Amino acid sequence: MRITQFEPPVFFTDEMVQGPFRVFLHCYRFRSLGGRETLFEDDFRFESPCSVLGRTMDFLVLRQRLALAQAARMEGLRIIAARGWKA
Repeated sequence: MRITQFEPPVFFTDEMVQGPFRVFLHCYRFRSLGGRETLFEDDFRFESPCSVLGRTMDFLVLRQRLALAQAARMEGLRIIAARGWKA
């Protein structure tokens, strides 16, 4: 992955430069809600390497699996943020 856009403290994008997908972009946005609260949003876009078969797999399998994996990751980050980060 390589960070291709960076606008601290509100936004950054990383892109896959080598791996199993033809395209994999992941955008992160941060917005202050006041006080100690921050809204964190992330979006990703991906495309499998094969044309028709890849698009079919993206639609039938990968989209849902990646969304579930991302939801689990976000829940883990939420838990860490709620208890405070201890490096």
